[in-house]
Amino acid sequence: MLTCSRSLAGGGSVQAALAGRPIVSPADMVRNLKLVSPALRGFVQEDAHEFLRLLVDALQRSFHASGSPRPQAPSASLAYPFALFRGAVQSTVQCGRCGGRSHSRDPIEDLGLELSPATASVEDALRLHTRAEALDGANCFACDRCRAKVRAVRRIGLHDVPALLVVQLKRFVYSQSAFGASKVPFPLF
Repeated sequence: MLTCSRSLAGGGSVQAALAGRPIVSPADMVRNLKLVSPALRGFVQEDAHEFLRLLVDALQRSFHASGSPRPQAPSASLAYPFALFRGAVQSTVQCGRCGGRSHSRDPIEDLGLELSPATASVEDALRLHTRAEALDGANCFACDRCRAKVRAVRRIGLHDVPALLVVQLKRFVYSQSAFGASKVPFPLF
């Protein structure tokens, strides 16, 4: 990725990056942000996660526009380099009445983990993300076997872990009573 980032920093193609530049100048990156996305502007605060998504998209466009042969990737059906970030989560819902299970898979490009004052580590945040969740009340599960809305338990887990797993730590919590977002204290090191 650094090699491809160098390509974008210099305003060139992936081949130019592979020819090698000894360093990446931040000034070159700022001057060429429009190659990543027209929405990005220099000297304006941007979301790092959004920048990464835009950068990967730009790398993908640059790679394919260059006519480079596609390297062998674990998932041959997806385009390189995007395939490196592609994974899937699986949601499993178990009916509280009949015990039947329903599975669904959704593609992911990154994993967003909510932080709270109770999370002291990334591992805690992952446990919180994958813990069992009760579905009841207004949030009951419509079971196909029971043909009714019933209590159930849902659990989310990683099904296909991408070669490069990007974890976004969500350090802000929206509070309607506070009319905005507040920062969650979290030890970074």
